[in-house]
Amino acid sequence: MDSKEPFYYTRGPFWENKKSVPFWLLQFLTIFPLTGFFGIDHLFLRSPSTAWAKTLVNIFGLGIWYFYDILQVTVDKSVVPVSGLSIPLYGPTGIGAGIFREAGSGTSEGAVTP
Repeated sequence: MDSKEPFYYTRGPFWENKKSVPFWLLQFLTIFPLTGFFGIDHLFLRSPSTAWAKTLVNIFGLGIWYFYDILQVTVDKSVVPVSGLSIPLYGPTGIGAGIFREAGSGTSEGAVTP
């Protein structure tokens, strides 16, 4: 993966494809007002720069990014685990792409899946 791509460090290949994060946990962190509004869900996806940006946009933009992310993790729940989150008005960035394990997967935390 080219390191010049935006947010390359949040994707699975950067972390050796360790799929140790369940997608339902991201959904919970995104939908829960305290963690979703203040960007904790983006910290969970290893993206502190978008976490800060999301917090500022939500404070001054009446929560627009919070509602945008809720739509992503509920309506596009089959696309987000593969392609990652996008940023409103910026487009696809691949934040957290490939780090989620499949539902029902019996892999342990931190285990590399073949």
